[in-house]
Amino acid sequence: MDTLQWLNHKGLMMVQGNEQVNYEQFCEKVIVRAKEHERLNLPRTIALKADYSINYWVDFFTLLYNKHIVFPYLGQTPTYPWLEGVYANGSIIIIKDLERYEELDAFASTQQAGLVLETSGTSGNKKVVLHNFNIIAQKYTKLHRKFKTVLVFSPEHISGIETLLSIIIPGGTIIIPTDQSINTICTTIAAEKIDLLACTPSFIRLVMVSGNIEKLKSIQILNLGGERSDEKLLYKLQECLPHTHIHQAFGTTETTNIRTYSQEGSIYFKPGKEGEDYMIKEDILWLKTTPSIICFIIGKPIIENGWICTNDRVEQDNEGYIKILGRKEDTINIGGEKVDPAEVENTIIKMGGIISVKVYGEEDMIMGKKLVAHIYIEKGQTLTKQAIVQFCKILLPDYKIPVKFHIRTDLALTSRLKITHT
Repeated sequence: MDTLQWLNHKGLMMVQGNEQVNYEQFCEKVIVRAKEHERLNLPRTIALKADYSINYWVDFFTLLYNKHIVFPYLGQTPTYPWLEGVYANGSIIIIKDLERYEELDAFASTQQAGLVLETSGTSGNKKVVLHNFNIIAQKYTKLHRKFKTVLVFSPEHISGIETLLSIIIPGGTIIIPTDQSINTICTTIAAEKIDLLACTPSFIRLVMVSGNIEKLKSIQILNLGGERSDEKLLYKLQECLPHTHIHQAFGTTETTNIRTYSQEGSIYFKPGKEGEDYMIKEDILWLKTTPSIICFIIGKPIIENGWICTNDRVEQDNEGYIKILGRKEDTINIGGEKVDPAEVENTIIKMGGIISVKVYGEEDMIMGKKLVAHIYIEKGQTLTKQAIVQFCKILLPDYKIPVKFHIRTDLALTSRLKITHT
C-alpha cells in the first residue's frame, strides 16, 4: 500500500513554531524528498537519526514511501552488523562488511515498508524487533475522530510513532513544541487548546510539581502509558482535571500499543479482551502476538503458541481488570524473604510531598541484599529518612522497609519520559 494514501486529508497536519504544513503540502514534500533519496541510492535497511521536527517526519515517511526498512534512533549512531546504512542530516553512511540476517533479508525482498525498533532494555535484556509498518498503521484506519495533540513521546519510540499515527491517519493535527521543556510543552498545550495528550505518569508528575497542571485543562483525553501509574497520581489528576477522561494505555515495543479499557478512577484496566488479546498464567501477563511482527533480530521474549510473556506480574479483580504490580525479575531476596519493590514503592509514595519512588536491591554481606529507596520530593519539603521509616512501619513488615535512602529534589526525565533514578 502507498504510505501516502493514509494522509489523503484536507486541513492542517503539523505545526512547529512558525512552520506549518497541511496534508497536501506534507505529501508533496515526501514525494520531492523521495526523488532525492533515490539519487542517493540509499540501502534497504537504514537507520534514521530521529528529531523533534517536521523535517524528521518527512524523512521518516519518505523512507517508508520508498519501501525501506527504517530504524529510527536517538543518541549514538547504531553499529549493528546487520544495518546497511545510516541517514542523518541529509548525508548517508554506508556500512560495509555486513552480517546477513536471513529473516530480515527475506522481508526486504518483499518490497514492503518495515520498522525496526529497540526496547529500552530496562529488564536487562534489550531486544530489537522488525515490524511490518503497514500492519501497524492499518489499525488506525478505524479511527475517525480528529484530535489535536502535542507530540511529547520520543520520535524513535513505538509510543511516539503510534501516537502520531493515531492522530494523522484520521486527519488530526500534530503540534511539535519548539523545545521539550515542561514549561514550553504546557504553554503550547494551553495556547493551542490541545484536546488529547499521550504521555507517561512521570511526565504528569513533573507537570504538577512545576505548577503547570492548570495549563492542561483543555485536554479531553489523557492517555497514560509507558510505565506503572499509582492511585495517588490518578486521584490528584481527577482533582485537578475533573473534566478530563484519564485512559491507561498499554503496549510494548514487541507487540505495539493495545486497545485498553480503563476502570474509572482506578489503576485497574483491561489490555483488550481476555482470552483473545491477553491471558494471565501464574500471575504473569501474556499478550497475543501481533501480526505486524516479522522477527526478532536481537533477543527474543518467551513465546508459546502465539502468546508473548511480558514478565509483568499482575493482580486481577473479579471483573477481569488487572493492575501491573512489577516485573517478575525485579523481586528481591532479603535474607530469604521475597520483596516486591513495587509494593514498597506504592507504600512510600502515599506519603505527602513525595513525587516519585524507585526501590531496588544492593549487595549486602549479611542479608545478601538490602533495600534501597531513591526518592524525589517536592521542592520545599524536608522529608527525613526517619519519617519515611516510621510511616513504612505502620504498613509494612520490617524486612520490606528500605535501610538506605537517597532523597532528592532535582528531577529529570529520560528520552522516553521516565524519571531518572540515578
